[in-house]
Amino acid sequence: MTEGSEEKMSVEEIRKKLESDDVVKRFSNIESGQVAAVDAVVNLQMLSEIAAE
Repeated sequence: MTEGSEEKMSVEEIRKKLESDDVVKRFSNIESGQVAAVDAVVNLQMLSEIAAE
């Protein structure tokens, strides 16, 4: 599949691309992921308080 192509990638093509790019390894850091999840809750609470003012 070439850049700018109108064709969609097949599931198998997507799977191969994701495996070759090590996407899972780059985005599966549990330590930082869990911190980000906690931060998201704090951020939403702050935004809600600010919006209510």
